[in-house]
Formats: sequence, C-alpha cells, structure tokens
Amino acid sequence: MEIQIPVWDMTRQCIVKMLEGADAQAAVSNMNEQISAFRAMETEAVQ
Repeated sequence: MEIQIPVWDMTRQCIVKMLEGADAQAAVSNMNEQISAFRAMETEAVQ
C-alpha cells in the first residue's frame, strides 16, 4: 500500500508563510520535522 504524502502542500504553505514575513528558519525546521515524521510512518507501514 502506497502512502500519499502532501509534501508539495506543506512546501507551499511554508513558502506562503515566508512570503508573509514569518520566521523562515522556523518554517523550514517545522517542515523538516514533518517530513521526518512522514518518513517514519512510511517505514512502519512497509514493515
């Protein structure tokens, strides 16, 4: 079973936040954490 990950949607949201003047580093860090969490879930699903 393949898990669909809305990475592009998360990326778009982070870009929008940066353009709105939010802390860019915090947005990138948050995105990296979310991607890591998705990868962990994906790994568990495969096993």
